[in-house]
Amino acid sequence: MRHLSFSALLLGLSLTCSQVLQAKENSMALLDQAVWSQYNEFATQVYYYSSWYDFNGDGIDEAVVRIVGPDACGTGGCNMYVYQWDKLSLRYQMISETVRTNQPIYAASTKTNGWNDLIVLESGGGGTMSFMLLAFDGNGYPFSPSRGQALSYPLPSEIVQSSTLLIDSADFYTIGSRKITR
Repeated sequence: MRHLSFSALLLGLSLTCSQVLQAKENSMALLDQAVWSQYNEFATQVYYYSSWYDFNGDGIDEAVVRIVGPDACGTGGCNMYVYQWDKLSLRYQMISETVRTNQPIYAASTKTNGWNDLIVLESGGGGTMSFMLLAFDGNGYPFSPSRGQALSYPLPSEIVQSSTLLIDSADFYTIGSRKITR
């Protein structure tokens, strides 16, 4: 089951509340499988934050996932993945991995190659704290935030107001995250 954007629901789909909840749970279970596929066989549990956003305007939300936890993060931050629904395999496919990200994470109002740009906080690991604008290159977002365009810290209010907050949690990996285990 794909995760439809709210706008797609407004375009005439008539679903009961329980159908919407079941579709969301199915989407989360499929996303859990995709997240596990990024991990090696030695991991026994993974925590992650996720958010859904239609980055490419096709009416189907992509999933932004930020893995968190003592086994998944370093001093520079944690990995962020973007997953897209694959209609042929009926599963989420990872289309982008960005290392050393910190929250908050925004979907910018600007677009590159038909996809919304991402704004991530780059901090820790001894580096200078700054927000980075990550542009979609046609295949994915940059592997490292340092390959993005530096924005000022704190973000100017016009950027914050025109962007969509995707992930913002000060709790490291306990409150608000999803825990999956083998």
